[in-house]
Amino acid sequence: MEMLQYCWNFNAFGGRSLCCQGSRTHRPEPERRRRVVAFTFRRAAASAAVLIVSGRQFGDLASLASVAGHAAATPSQPSGASGPRPWAVAAWNQHRKSSYLQKDCVWIGRLGAMGHGKHEINEAVQSLSVEYSPAEIQRWVSDYDAVAVQEADPLFCNALGDELQGQLIRGANDRDGRGVEVESVASLLLPPNAGLRSVKQQGALLRFRPRAGVTVSRELQAVLVERPEDGQRLVICSVHFHMPESLERARLKYVEYLRPLQKAVEAVAGLSKSKELRTSCLLLGDFNVDPEDFRRRTQADAFWRQFQPMVPEGGNTAHGSNPCARGDFALVAGGGQWQGRSLGSPDFDSFERHAARISQTASQRMKLHTALQSCLQRRQESSRGSQPEAQELDTERRLRQELRSAASTPLRRSLMNSDHRPLHFVGVLPTTKEAS
Repeated sequence: MEMLQYCWNFNAFGGRSLCCQGSRTHRPEPERRRRVVAFTFRRAAASAAVLIVSGRQFGDLASLASVAGHAAATPSQPSGASGPRPWAVAAWNQHRKSSYLQKDCVWIGRLGAMGHGKHEINEAVQSLSVEYSPAEIQRWVSDYDAVAVQEADPLFCNALGDELQGQLIRGANDRDGRGVEVESVASLLLPPNAGLRSVKQQGALLRFRPRAGVTVSRELQAVLVERPEDGQRLVICSVHFHMPESLERARLKYVEYLRPLQKAVEAVAGLSKSKELRTSCLLLGDFNVDPEDFRRRTQADAFWRQFQPMVPEGGNTAHGSNPCARGDFALVAGGGQWQGRSLGSPDFDSFERHAARISQTASQRMKLHTALQSCLQRRQESSRGSQPEAQELDTERRLRQELRSAASTPLRRSLMNSDHRPLHFVGVLPTTKEAS
């Protein structure tokens, strides 16, 4: 099996460097850090540092090939330039397990087309066992200064492990379209190895009322972080907005819906005498709206005009079953240079395989359940006052065993088989002189 490799070298501006081979990690001393920031594939003409990853570690070789093949070039300075290292920030809507019953999920439609009823589909999908590889998730987040996760649920948090869970900055749980609280929230993770310090944070409750007595909400956290090694500060917010169409039906103006977030960002970033943000800001995640549409909806507001969309390269960021195929991006304010890339395949072939496995597993469970119920009913009707035949008992035992086996075999979630692609952003903040 050919090994995949790509370079993840953050030593470009005198900062952290990562050079891995297999599972071993080497972090060179500052004087050895080269000023190159790049991703590369084995066939690249030159590579400075190499991360070799085997498909066995992550369970999806095709996904890894896609990551390596689509990884992005990132901002760099001339080899003799001085300055702090770049910031590396990731974003990902990981698709909470509890939303697998939503009607726009591809497997719901496919199972319905197979002839299964709504009630039995819901029971079958809800009973599915799904798990992450903790090693994959923990390795991914450890390579960033900060990670913005949307729809962080118990499944994802458990994969992080106790130490990383303790570094999650989050607000209250979301309330979905029914107004029901769900175990899902937009979170910001500050991996301990990155060394960032949370200086100040402010919550922003984005909400609307689709009908009387129902409130839909998501609480975001604007966080001012500081990098002790050089004193640089950045405001980061993991965002997950509701669809503009939902707000329009609720007769709520888009900018008014965003007002709590504006106040939260202003509170942690600070304002100059001219009412401009004093600190560089990075808002990233799932906006549920096209970048150009977001600008159109907010361009009349002075606060939002300070932000420029940073659209990741690499094609659509979300599967076509989502409200917006290009709704995952970043907003940048306060200067600096940022570049982004969507990792994985723009065809979402890994997600399609995962969706097919969900459909197949759920359908098989429903068939087994139906067969077991038929077996029990036949035995009840034919064995009144007599002992059931051995063949009937054997069939019943076999069906129960197959149902238990199906329930105990988990479906593997990974970074690459989600309906949203992970986003990778690297940026260089302006120096104090440049900012002034």
